[in-house]
Amino acid sequence: MKKTLMFATIASMVLASCSNDDAFVTSHNQLSKNELGISAGIVGLNGVQTKAIKTGKEFSANESISVFIAGDNYTSAVSIYTNSSKLEPWTADNKIFVSDKLATAYGFYPSTIETKNVDYANKKVAITVPATDDFSASAATDYMYATPIANLSNAGTNTNMATLAFHHALSQLSFVVNCSENYGAGETKLNAIKLTSSNEANFFKNGAATMSLVNGELSFTGTPVAALSFAGAATLNAYAATSSTNVIAQALVAPIAALSNDIVLTLTIGTKVMSVALPVVSPAAAAWKAGENYTYTITVTGSELVINKAVTITDWAPVKGGDMIVK
Repeated sequence: MKKTLMFATIASMVLASCSNDDAFVTSHNQLSKNELGISAGIVGLNGVQTKAIKTGKEFSANESISVFIAGDNYTSAVSIYTNSSKLEPWTADNKIFVSDKLATAYGFYPSTIETKNVDYANKKVAITVPATDDFSASAATDYMYATPIANLSNAGTNTNMATLAFHHALSQLSFVVNCSENYGAGETKLNAIKLTSSNEANFFKNGAATMSLVNGELSFTGTPVAALSFAGAATLNAYAATSSTNVIAQALVAPIAALSNDIVLTLTIGTKVMSVALPVVSPAAAAWKAGENYTYTITVTGSELVINKAVTITDWAPVKGGDMIVK
C-alpha cells in the first residue's frame, strides 16, 4: 500500500508524533508499515529572526528539509519534504520506505544543500561558513542537523515513525549598541563590526567544511583567519533610562570551544573607529557553542567603548556575552 509520506511540525522541545488523525489518512485509514513517517521540529527557544537565521521550534510554511535512511540492504538517497503551510502535512515526490531490516534516519537543513555534497558513507554534508558578512547574516546559512533515529523497520514491535529534532550547528552573535546618557549629538550610524584575534591558536574557522549528521561537528579544510568582518548601516539605540535590548546586528559563526582574552571588538561609527577587548566570562561565555546566541551589549560614550562583563545567552539558547563601553 502506498501513501504520501507526511510530516508535522511541532512546537515542543519534547518532539512527538503528529496527533492529527487526518495527517496519516490513506484509503485504508492507516500508514503503511513499509512507509517511513516523520515528525520534525527545531530544538531551541525563540529569538530575533533574520532571513538567514531561523528561530523558534517550528518550520515555517513552504520550507523543505532533507531526509535519508541507511542500513543493511538500504540504498541511501536524499528525499526532500516540503510543507504548504504550518498546519499541512509535509510531502515528498520520492517517499521513503523501510523493510524488516533495521534502518537509521538522518536529516539536515536547508534542503538546498546539493545531493552531490552528501557523504552517505560518513554521514556528512559539505557546507560553507563566511568570514565576512552584513549585519543580517545574509551570506551565512543556518545549517541544522537532526538527531539520528535508529532501529526503524516494519518488523515486530519496531516502529516506522522517526521523530527528528533539528539542532543549529553554528553559533549566533547578537550586538546591542546603545548611546550613553552624555553621548550628545554624535554620529549614530554603525558601519562596521570587526572581531580580531592576536592568538593564532584561537583564530576563527571559516570557509569550506563538513557538518556531521551524527552530532553536528564541523570539520574545516582551510586555514583559520585572524578576523571576522561585518558591514552594514545600522542606527545606534538612543539613550534610555532602561538600557535598550534592541539587537542591531547579528552574525552566524563557527563555534569556538574556548575563547581567549585576546579577541578585540572594533566598531566603526561614522568615520570613528573604536575598539575594546571582548569579555570572556566563565562559564557562560567562555566559548561559542553551537545553537547558542551570544548577546553583547555595547555602550558608546563618545570616547570609550565598554562591554559589561556580565554575560547573557539566549538558546537558540540565549547567552549574555557581555556589556562594553566605547568612548
